[in-house]
Amino acid sequence: MKTKIVVGYPGVGKTYLGKTFSDVVDIDSSDYHWIYDNPEVARDLEKRKDCMEKSLNDSWPYNYIEAISDLYHQDEFSYILVVFKTEILSLLSDCQLPFTIVAPRRDLKEEYRKRYVERNNTDKYISRMLSEWDRDMEYIENFSNVYYLDSCEHLSDFIAFSCAEEMGQGYCKKKV
Repeated sequence: MKTKIVVGYPGVGKTYLGKTFSDVVDIDSSDYHWIYDNPEVARDLEKRKDCMEKSLNDSWPYNYIEAISDLYHQDEFSYILVVFKTEILSLLSDCQLPFTIVAPRRDLKEEYRKRYVERNNTDKYISRMLSEWDRDMEYIENFSNVYYLDSCEHLSDFIAFSCAEEMGQGYCKKKV
């Protein structure tokens, strides 16, 4: 088995896959990025996303990259799911860790707003994600290793595509 690193845009389904499949690990960045004052918030992934009761972990982002690298070299999982942050993409590249970005098409902003609402993200988080949408999509377009999700697709669709491709089934997903 060769582990694959997947950088998933918020809302593509990293948390779901990490909880559902034993050969997939979702390395939630907030465990490495922040130190939480409130233990109840620390246990709830979605509440953590815009919690103000936290302080920056002095080891961030290198502690996160180190955890990704360690898991990648252990080769125990099929997929390592990683947060989409520009600083993380740069460090993954610098460390020569191969990765694929899974992101929505640029025109799916409203669909992703609904996903954020459905998963109970805070209004502040949703507003921030939508205000950064165009900038993020433009940044992603600079990479060649991107898999674009169509409407109603999730990270699991990329996993299915990736598995079919490895098995030589010739299934080819169009890129937008």
